[in-house]
Amino acid sequence: MGADRAVADVEDFVSTVFMQTMDEGDVGTVDEYFSESLEYHRSSGELAGQYELKEDIRMFHTAFPDLQSEISRILSQGDKVSFIYKLRGTHEGEFEGIPPTGQKMAAKGAAIVTVDANQISEYRIVFDNLGMLEQIGVLGD
Repeated sequence: MGADRAVADVEDFVSTVFMQTMDEGDVGTVDEYFSESLEYHRSSGELAGQYELKEDIRMFHTAFPDLQSEISRILSQGDKVSFIYKLRGTHEGEFEGIPPTGQKMAAKGAAIVTVDANQISEYRIVFDNLGMLEQIGVLGD
């Protein structure tokens, strides 16, 4: 029973942090719940840290002020938590130099997180950027 509780706790922790960060755009969660030595692996494969994660959160919330996230599946083993998520929002602000289109998007992603001493020390994401760009009308058919 104790191991089941520990699994539920780490999954709840990661889920809560992700939803608070993405839904509310609260970059303060990065300082509070992500290690100062965070290894943030972007979809592009680039290795970054806390600063870049905060910038990515701000960028998404500037471009999609109504951004909402949904976790459809979450699994954990030891200190690793994996989850599949979907982000939804309306493109109402600039995104990576792309002016607002007013189009809605719903794009999927996946993440693998390492939790160490109640902080996220590693955050790997893969996100369907191409699908998002198609949905907001930037890419042709």
